[in-house]
Amino acid sequence: MALKFSIITPSFNSQRFIKETIQSVVNQKGNFNIEYIIVDSCSTDNTRAIIEKYQRALESDTMPINCIGVTVELISESDFGMYDAIKKGFAHATGDLFAWINSDDIYLQGSFNIIQRTFEKYPQIMWLKGITSYINEESVMFASGKCNLYHQELIKRGLYGTVLYFIQQDSVFWRSDLWHRSGGLEHVSPFVL
Repeated sequence: MALKFSIITPSFNSQRFIKETIQSVVNQKGNFNIEYIIVDSCSTDNTRAIIEKYQRALESDTMPINCIGVTVELISESDFGMYDAIKKGFAHATGDLFAWINSDDIYLQGSFNIIQRTFEKYPQIMWLKGITSYINEESVMFASGKCNLYHQELIKRGLYGTVLYFIQQDSVFWRSDLWHRSGGLEHVSPFVL
């Protein structure tokens, strides 16, 4: 049975970049399904219209897809910020592999195919971190990150992002059962963020 990716994007007034973000998700090629959930905090620009355009195109089969299936779900309601939106998105997610990408980031073509093959070949892997590339406002790549190694004990102690380098979420994928076992972001109060 093919794996399903559940990708979450928190959004607010993202019309400038959201189209490119959506395309980078729904245009992935491979033997998998994509469940794309965009949680928009009642944007006042054209963000919602852009998202709905992609929903209609996918539902009417007027947009070609390069994988087994793609759905785009829009949750449009007020929230307490990005992490609250992410929690809402993952509460709706039904996939095997989870990730979130912000509304001004993109996935490179072929990313999901590599991720899928890695998780299938190594079933003991629970999460996987790729290499983050950096783009400017014109979507031109200007740098590529390093391949860092992360130690489980240091992750458990919360040292990455405080005294050690960050684990950048834009290139992290994990199994859905890891999210559920860890409690996801449930321990984080939206008022603290």
